[in-house]
Amino acid sequence: MTGAARGIGGASAERLAQVGAEVAVADRRDTLLQDTARAVTALGRRPLALSIDVTDTAQVAQAGPDAPGCSGKIVDR
Repeated sequence: MTGAARGIGGASAERLAQVGAEVAVADRRDTLLQDTARAVTALGRRPLALSIDVTDTAQVAQAGPDAPGCSGKIVDR
């Protein structure tokens, strides 16, 4: 979930965790991102927190291989 540090991204990550999803959360604001990761953890899930700027293609390419390790697959809907 991009933009997961707060707002719609953070709320979406928490909602997905509430219904049993393992989530990868990404944002460039690491401190706020860690708050979201803690909230997801408190819901019994194991988030993968990626402190990246998704507008930087090099950062996304570097982080991409880490995401499938979170749950085994990526769902894009």
